[in-house]
Amino acid sequence: MNRLQKNPEFLQKYSIIPLILAFSFNMAVYGGARMIAGGWHHYNIETRLDKMIPFWPPSAAVYLGCYLFWAVNYVLMARQEKEGAFRFFAADMLSRIVCFFCYLVFPTTNTRPDVAAEGFWNGVMRFVYAADAPDNLFPSIHCLVSWLCYAGLRGRKDVPDWYIGSCKKIKYMFPKAHTAAYVMMAYRIAYCKINYPLAYYGAYFSIRADAFSYELMCQGKEKLNYYIRDYKKRSDTLTNKEQDTLKDMRLVQEMYARGLNFTPIDLYRARAKQFQIVDGKLMPSFASIEGMGEKAAEAVELAAKDGPFLSLDDFRERTKVSMTVIDLMADLGLFGDLPKSNQLSLFDLA
Repeated sequence: MNRLQKNPEFLQKYSIIPLILAFSFNMAVYGGARMIAGGWHHYNIETRLDKMIPFWPPSAAVYLGCYLFWAVNYVLMARQEKEGAFRFFAADMLSRIVCFFCYLVFPTTNTRPDVAAEGFWNGVMRFVYAADAPDNLFPSIHCLVSWLCYAGLRGRKDVPDWYIGSCKKIKYMFPKAHTAAYVMMAYRIAYCKINYPLAYYGAYFSIRADAFSYELMCQGKEKLNYYIRDYKKRSDTLTNKEQDTLKDMRLVQEMYARGLNFTPIDLYRARAKQFQIVDGKLMPSFASIEGMGEKAAEAVELAAKDGPFLSLDDFRERTKVSMTVIDLMADLGLFGDLPKSNQLSLFDLA
């Protein structure tokens, strides 16, 4: 019984509907999770190793080739005897249900390298970006499918040994490493988020929040909710940066809901890029101020170590921060009673 059908028909009639259902159910899981959790905060699960691997557009050929590999394997599984085929497709659908709930409980994403250059492989990579959004990453259905194909065909006498060997190599390369790393990382993140919430949010905003805005997110819960409603009304016209900002606002909203708050930026205590826990609250970094680049933020932190600022002119001279950013900082009340100029007037002496 543990053999593929030798019927000359390409597919058995009993396997056609399960094959179609497997494809449809897979699309429903991806699309359904994306539809439900699309506006939720997504956790960026890329690691330092991901950032160290150079971007190579021809690698898209491997990615696209996997679809052919999976298609061949699913057809081979559909050509099994009836019981074996039904067991495989039942396991396939049950695994998708598990993935669906994982995508809702722990929405994930990653950062994709920009593809600006022209050329064939760059065009192929842009096609991959457009066809497959960077979400629903954990657990990896791609890895799961590779493992299912190997497990389903293993031991079949009518399948060549070299093909089973190929499946085994792919099964080893994908699921084991991915699953171990993802599960360990998910556990650590969850533990830290529950037991050390301020440390968790501080680390996330310092490292992962690329569109954090002090002006929009650190002025209280009511003001944040106002901006979220405004962004949701304009959801169809948001720029890429505004979409990233909305994701960060969702996490800040969660932080406020847990009773946690921000403390205003202190010119002499704040860091350039790192959020800090100060008196039971979270102090944002200088880089969270709109228009304040990393170099300018580092310059402000270094200048503050040289002593108090005498005036706004002194601040600008020592930090080289643009006047636009200084005006915004003044509007946000970050300078306190600091005068505009070092010069004294007769009114100051009166």
